[in-house]
Parts: sequence; structure tokens; C-alpha cells
Amino acid sequence: MPHDDHLDATLPPDHGDQDTMDTLDTSVTGDSPVPSTPSHPFTPGQEPASVPEQIGPYRITGIIGSGGMGTVYEATQEQPKRRVALKVVKAGQASESAKRRFKFEVQTLAKLQHRGIAGVYEAGIYTGGGHEQPFFAMEYIPGARSLTDYAKDEDLDLKSRLDLFMQICDAIHHGHQKGIIHRDLKPENILVDRDGNPKIIDFGIARATDADIAVTTMQTSVGQILGTLQYMSPEQCLGDPDLIDTRADVYSLGVTLHQLLSGQLPATNGAVSAALPEDLRCILSKALQSAPDKRYSSVAAFTDDVKRFLGRHPVQARQDS
Repeated sequence: MPHDDHLDATLPPDHGDQDTMDTLDTSVTGDSPVPSTPSHPFTPGQEPASVPEQIGPYRITGIIGSGGMGTVYEATQEQPKRRVALKVVKAGQASESAKRRFKFEVQTLAKLQHRGIAGVYEAGIYTGGGHEQPFFAMEYIPGARSLTDYAKDEDLDLKSRLDLFMQICDAIHHGHQKGIIHRDLKPENILVDRDGNPKIIDFGIARATDADIAVTTMQTSVGQILGTLQYMSPEQCLGDPDLIDTRADVYSLGVTLHQLLSGQLPATNGAVSAALPEDLRCILSKALQSAPDKRYSSVAAFTDDVKRFLGRHPVQARQDS
């Protein structure tokens, strides 16, 4: 079957990140702060009353973002001298469950050594106002913007957006190989630095596919929904962790790619923008199938079909449609 001149296709109009405010209202028990860049610095002596001057060995210099159960500060570490992003659970919300989840996030990030995943340096407990607040220091991402903001600001063409997406998929695939499902993939958790390199953040609600880790650190209850609703797979919305595997991340990546290419969320499961090239619509429709066994079996398979599209080869999704 002949192919469209799909790489030369004009991207649909960018409708903006219309989900941003909705996301703040529909993150159900998620631990992930909403990243915001640039950070908001303050002059010493004029800090907001609720912002500490020092947390452990880190001097606080600004606020990157806040939401859910945590706040992310920009901070300076003296030894070694470097800027870090310091994530801290809000005072009064550090329940034993939250502490376990925070500990799990640190353990998770420590396992993920990939250029596309924000690295973690150390973790600890900060006592502020009589409350114990878990924190960890992670890689500071200079000039970070959310995935969709970066693509819009830089006016990326179709090929550049797909190339960026494949780098993201490579990082997520690395996590899956380590037995980690992210479970909250969305543009706000995919930051792009000033050099155009994507970094995945917030594995805090990930569920390890390793049974021992899942039992000892998470204890996620049936009926507890973790994630951001617009990007969640149907099985994740059911709140039963036993139904979730790496194909839940495939679904979330499908929603993210649709937004990256069209500027808006898909209308319904599998219903994609008609303005996109036909092969891309097939790829997205497959990633967004309601039934996990009808989606791509892995992020690697998803990436492979995007590569086929870029190489002007027949895509697997078209054969399946």
C-alpha cells in the first residue's frame, strides 16, 4: 500500500497544554510534585515563612514546584559543589505509608542508571516544625521545560518530535528491564533540558514487578488509584495493582505522544486526531487500545513501529488494524 509523504506533514494546530489545570485536580493520591520551570528564587531574608533555609547539607535557593504530597526546591550542596533538586514531603503528610512510598522512590531511582532518567544522589529525613519530612536530592535539570512546552517553544517539526519521543521510550524501556513500571507518565513528568535532552522524573508511584519489592515496600491496596486520570490506562483506573503491567506505560505514552503531536488529548480510547498521517493514527490507535493484549506488547515494540514510520516502512499497527 502506498504511503503518505508523512514526514513532510504539517502538524495539527497546537491547542496548548489544556490538561495542565485539570491534571492538578485529578491526580488521585499521587506523590509527584508538579514541576515548574524556571524555579522561583528568593532573596535571603525574604523567603516565604514555610520555606526552610537549610535541609541537611543543602541550602535552599528557590522553589521549583509543589503539588500532591511534595515540594521540590532548588538547592545548593557544598560538598561536592553542585545544584540539586530537593524533593520533600509536605509537613504533616508524612504518614508511614508516605514514608514507605518515598523510600521506594529513592530505591527505584537508584536502580535506574540511564541518561534519560533523572539521577538520585541521597535521601534522608528532615525534621521541620516538629514533623519528620522525608527528602531526597536528585539531579538538577538546567533550563527544564515539560515535554509539550519544549516542543511548542522550539517549534519542533514532526520528525524532531518523534525523535525526542523515541529517546523517552528508550529511558522507560530501561526502567521496565529493571522491573519498574512508572505508572504516571505525562508531559509534566518528562522534562527537557536546555540542550534538548529528555529526563524522566517521578518514579514515586511506580510498582516494582519484582514481587519481593512490591510486598516489602509498597503494599498498594486494591481500590487505591495512583496516577493522573487523563493519562491512565483503563486497567489502572480500576485501582487493582495486580492488573497492571508494563503495557499500562505503553498506554500513557500513547496519550503523551498524541498530545505531543496534536496539541490535545485523544477524545476517547483509540480515537486519535484525524489531522495526523494515517500510519501515525494506526500507531496511536494501537497504543491506546482499552484491552492491554491489543496494545503493543512492550515500549520497545511501540518504538520499533515509530522507527518504521520514520523510515517509510510498513508499520505493524497498520497490519493489525
